[in-house]
Amino acid sequence: TQAYGAGSEVSVGLLSWVFAALGVGITYCLGARLGGRKAGLIGAAALTAAPIFADQAGTPSIDLVFACVVLASTAAVVAWRQDGGAVWLILAGVLAGSACGVRHTGYLTAMLLFAGVVLSAGSGRKQWAPVFACAVIAGAAPWLLRSWLLVGNPVYPFFASVFGSWGEFDADVASLATHD
Repeated sequence: TQAYGAGSEVSVGLLSWVFAALGVGITYCLGARLGGRKAGLIGAAALTAAPIFADQAGTPSIDLVFACVVLASTAAVVAWRQDGGAVWLILAGVLAGSACGVRHTGYLTAMLLFAGVVLSAGSGRKQWAPVFACAVIAGAAPWLLRSWLLVGNPVYPFFASVFGSWGEFDADVASLATHD
């Protein structure tokens, strides 16, 4: 917080709580779409009651942001399946692509949602898979560009032997199951 100034601790903490509220709201919406109002309330209550949720809500971190983006992307795919319309699918793709900029597991999320789009091929929906893929690329593009400009590898720390890198880093983030 010293790098950002005295008031930044309050604003970052507030932002964490905003994402917590957003996550609860998205969980309710997703549950309500899938199983009705009661399912939405149970889902939101289950999320709120989880001890890790309270810990993350009160602490600045990327985990809660990632959860919100993934939940929103999933909810948009469900809305697309139920209502149709390209807007939901494009929103889902952009959010899934944005998740790649928050955590590397966003790539896995995007691939799983893509598989869901492909497998929900009822009434000629397979044609929408390329639309979703393009939206994912559009959502991920700013983050891939940022990584490429900073270290010379758009998917850093992956594929370092292919892309290389432009410098030394403080932590070995490419090692499996390590955490500073």
